[in-house]
Amino acid sequence: MKIIACMTEDLLIFYKLVKELKQRKVAFISLSVKEAVPLNVGVVITTNDEGKNIKFSHKVIIKDGKDVSRGADRALQILKGREEAQFLVVGIDPGQAPGIAVLSDGELINQYKCFSPSEVGEVMRDIFSTYQAQNKKVKIGHQAITYRNRIVNDLWELKDEFDFDLEIVDETSTTRYKHNPDMNAALDISFLPGKPVTHPLSIHPTDGEIRDLQRMSRIKSDSRITISKELARRVAEGDIDISQAIDIQKNHSDTGTDGEGDKKIDVRSDSE
Repeated sequence: MKIIACMTEDLLIFYKLVKELKQRKVAFISLSVKEAVPLNVGVVITTNDEGKNIKFSHKVIIKDGKDVSRGADRALQILKGREEAQFLVVGIDPGQAPGIAVLSDGELINQYKCFSPSEVGEVMRDIFSTYQAQNKKVKIGHQAITYRNRIVNDLWELKDEFDFDLEIVDETSTTRYKHNPDMNAALDISFLPGKPVTHPLSIHPTDGEIRDLQRMSRIKSDSRITISKELARRVAEGDIDISQAIDIQKNHSDTGTDGEGDKKIDVRSDSE
C-alpha cells in the first residue's frame, strides 16, 4: 500500500500537515528534501520552492498554511488513482449555512459546511483546484431563494475559469436529517436532475427572510437589539453580515436614528 511523504523544511506547514494527516488517520512518513523517496511512497507533499529539487512524478504543492487541507485532499485522490475523474458533481444545499457534497464518479469524496452563503464561492474555488475531472457539474437546491440566488451569482463568475455546468434542482423530495442536515441534503441534491442556469439571477429578499434575520439579531444580541428591516435586507443580500448589522443598529439607536433614516428604532425584544 502506497503512503504519503511530507517533504518540507517549513515548520509551520509541516506542523499543520502532520496534524491534518493524523486527524484523517492517514499513513505518512517525514523526509528531508535531500532524501531519496522510498518505493512505498505514492505521493509527495511539499512547497513550491522545495518541490523543484524533488524528483518524483506525483507531487502536491502547498502554497501556505491555509492550503494544507486542500493539499491533503489532493494527495489522497492521487493515492486512490484518481488524478482526474470522468465526472465531478457538487451538490449545494442553500441557506444561511450552506452544505456542500462532492462526488467523484458517483462516490462521495468530501463534504463541507459553510457559515454563510458568501463562503461558498471560495470553497468551490478550492474544490475545483483540488479535484480534477473531465466533466464538472454543480447542482444547487431550489429553496431559500435569496441565498440560492446569491450563491448562483457567485458561481456564475467562476464558470469561465473552471468550465462547469450549473443547475438548479427541485429538492422537495430530499430528507431533512437530524445530523448534519445541510451536508446530507447537499448529498441528496447531487443525485437529482436539474435545470440549467443560463444567466445570473435577481435578488429580492422575502418578508419571511427579513423577519427571520431580525429574529436572529435578537438572539445574537441577547434580546438587546432588533435590526431594522433595511439592515436585515442588506444582510440577506450579502452587503453586510448580521454582526455588522447589529453594530450599526446599536450605534445609530444610541444617536436616535435607525441607520437608514431619522426615525428612532425600538430595540427591545418582542417579549418586553
